[in-house]
Amino acid sequence: MLNFSENDIKKDNFDPMNQNYLDLLKETKSKIQITRINFVRAANREQFNLYWWLGRRIVEAQEKFHWGKSVVEQLSLDLRRAFPESTYGFSTRNLWEMRRFYLEYKNQSILQQLVAEIPWGHNLLILNKVKALEAKQYYLEMSRQMGWTRDVLLIQINSQAYERHLLAKKQNNFQHALPEHLAEQADRAMKDIYMLDTLGLTSPTL
Repeated sequence: MLNFSENDIKKDNFDPMNQNYLDLLKETKSKIQITRINFVRAANREQFNLYWWLGRRIVEAQEKFHWGKSVVEQLSLDLRRAFPESTYGFSTRNLWEMRRFYLEYKNQSILQQLVAEIPWGHNLLILNKVKALEAKQYYLEMSRQMGWTRDVLLIQINSQAYERHLLAKKQNNFQHALPEHLAEQADRAMKDIYMLDTLGLTSPTL
């Protein structure tokens, strides 16, 4: 444990504009940013594993026991009672989305790897608004590589970015902004209602 005397404090020659301090600050901010990005990616993977498992179990149970839509409604009710802090993550609608999510990607191993890398809200946008598997792969990859926020992803889908990409077939300059975009996605994803809801944390103020 370091002990500082009054004399040490008086002799402190710290200067916030000193280059050594500026280097320390820059290194620390970079480390924090990388850690936050890694945290978000790990949380996305764990959420994906949970939602994928639950979607698969619902499908298997319905097929095995010949259950209809009532099982989804009842399961949602019981899960929200058991985890009242996670009401949205286990809503009836979200359970249906998990089921559809599993059915959509269960035979697409490449896409399974991609969906685990982006937030659930991004996945829902792609699942509901993009039909062709090739287009899904494009938006999944671009969301992961470029760190698109959900709003940016929606704009790209609505402006038919995939179709324009096929026509243009040329590089853009997004790669040069990758760290900034990833940092922005990490920031947004840390506040994502789906992620916080699954973790049972307080809903964010957006």
